[in-house]
Amino acid sequence: MLGSEIECSNNTISLNHSIGTTSTARGGGIYVFDGAHVYGGNNILYFNEALADSECYGNVTFDYSCVAGGMAGIGNILDNPRFMDQANFDFHLLQDSPCIDSGDPSSRLDPDSTRADMGAFYFDQSSAVNGSAGASLAPLQEVWYPAGSHEIVFDGSDLPSGVYLYRLTATPTMVSGKMVLLK
Repeated sequence: MLGSEIECSNNTISLNHSIGTTSTARGGGIYVFDGAHVYGGNNILYFNEALADSECYGNVTFDYSCVAGGMAGIGNILDNPRFMDQANFDFHLLQDSPCIDSGDPSSRLDPDSTRADMGAFYFDQSSAVNGSAGASLAPLQEVWYPAGSHEIVFDGSDLPSGVYLYRLTATPTMVSGKMVLLK
C-alpha cells in the first residue's frame, strides 16, 4: 500500500528465500515497496537469502535489533543471534546469544523480569536455587535439551544445611519446590 507504515517489533525473521533470477529478487527477509515504511525494534533479521539485499529491501528502520550485515539505528547489532536449532526452525536463543538483554531498554521487561531480548522468543533466565530468605544462591544450568527425560545435578557442597527453594522453567511450564540439604 502506497504511503503505508507498518510497525514490526519483537519478531524473528529468518531462513526466508526470495526466489527469482533477476535484479528484482531482493529482500529475502523483508521487501518494502516504494512509498511504504516498516519500522520497529527488538527484531532479529538473519539468515535470509536473495540475489541482492538479502535481509531487507526498501524503507526499513529498526532500533535495538540484530540484522545480518548491519543496519543503521540505535542499539543495533550484527552478531550471529545464536539460535537453538535453526536447521529445525527452533529460533529460541542460546544462553550466549548477544540478543539476550539487548532489546530496547524502554520496552516492557521480559517475563523473567530482565531487560527485553531481541526477537520473538525471550531467553528465560529465572531457573535458580534460592535460600529460604529468597536470595538467589546459584543459577542452575541454562542450556537447551531436546524433548525427553533429563536430570540436573545441584552441587550444594559450598552451602550450609538448610531448606532451599528451586524453580525450573521449560517454557511455557515452570516447576518450583523445596529441597532439604543435610550435611
